[in-house]
Amino acid sequence: GYICQCYRGYITWRFMEVCNYEQRTKLTAFLVSFFTGIFGTDWFVLSRGEARYIIAGIFKLIISFGCIIAWPITIVGISEKKPSLLMVAEVICVILSLTSFIWWLTDWIRILAEVFYDGHGVPLQPWGYNYYYDRIPYRL
Repeated sequence: GYICQCYRGYITWRFMEVCNYEQRTKLTAFLVSFFTGIFGTDWFVLSRGEARYIIAGIFKLIISFGCIIAWPITIVGISEKKPSLLMVAEVICVILSLTSFIWWLTDWIRILAEVFYDGHGVPLQPWGYNYYYDRIPYRL
């Protein structure tokens, strides 16, 4: 019988479609998450058109922009006449900031721990070059 070992970056993901699915790399996912992941771009990159990943990215983007909008209100103190409004803005700002930071950190950990998959549920391509995906198909 045949044993198919795909070239680096490709895997057999569906039955009878041999070595045709290109994996996302873990390095790309981590760098995108590190530099722009606070805005949900890591979820968009890994989505592969999957709606739940796109929705999660949009939700993360809304949380981040809410944080960005709430901080100036808190720092400048727009409403000196209404301290209750300023207090609400401070609470919202802190909650959104913590949520955004924890989600950002969680995505890093998921990528590094190899439990963050792309939109189709396929694992990310590993870091190293000496991996079993570097082989070519052969016959036993």
